[in-house]
Amino acid sequence: MANLPNEGEVKFSALLEQIEKCVNQKLYYVGIMACLAIPDIGGAIDSNDGKATQKTYEEWFDKYAAPKYQGIGGNLLTGKECYFLRCSMLHQGKAQHKGLKYSEVIFSEIPQTISPVNPLFLTKSKILLIEPKTFCTNMVYAAYDWLEVAHDNALFKKNTDKFMTLFSLSFSGLHE
Repeated sequence: MANLPNEGEVKFSALLEQIEKCVNQKLYYVGIMACLAIPDIGGAIDSNDGKATQKTYEEWFDKYAAPKYQGIGGNLLTGKECYFLRCSMLHQGKAQHKGLKYSEVIFSEIPQTISPVNPLFLTKSKILLIEPKTFCTNMVYAAYDWLEVAHDNALFKKNTDKFMTLFSLSFSGLHE
């Protein structure tokens, strides 16, 4: 099957749109886990061999997402922190990891506000509190920022050549 010139961009954008739909439906587990994979995908696409590594994850996050997590004294969430969070959440379903500087990361809706809420560091207990809609929105916006820069470069075109495609198959009469 021949690829369209911007097929990788279209497919990656479709992934981001589905994440946004999850967030709008308050499907936060799915949205957060998908967002934790965004720097893996972006870092892999930006790499020469098209493979995800901790280094490419951290570099992608620090360049595109970390600026959205500024707090007093620096970034509350760095590429390294997010990588460890990704490891623990995607592989064990938990928000603690020995590599995190926080004892725990808690995702909690803050319904009293309609504006984005940056992570809050609860110093006494060393807990990072993250509002899930804000986290997902920040990650999706970071991905769109990256896509605007990356979509025309040779690595993007090479490494999205085999980006996952969703097909829809229907068989008439099957569900009658």
